Amino acid sequence: MISEFLIRKSYYRPGPRQTRFLGREVTKRHHTLTQILNPLPQLGFRLTAVEEAMPPETMQAELPDEMRRPMMLLVKAVRG
Repeated sequence: MISEFLIRKSYYRPGPRQTRFLGREVTKRHHTLTQILNPLPQLGFRLTAVEEAMPPETMQAELPDEMRRPMMLLVKAVRG
């Protein structure tokens, strides 16, 4: 289970995070939305889509921690 510390107390602190994902211990890299999105226009990209992925409805009851915040952020940007 994801600790409360990782969920609520260190969002603004980027870097590696140890957690369980799909039954395995994994290292994830955390970045804030500011770190992900702000450089795009500065590098000549135009943001075309942002999706905060969530589990399918059939899995939501099995993954309550994943309903507290997005599982992942998908960003589509094109140059120019």
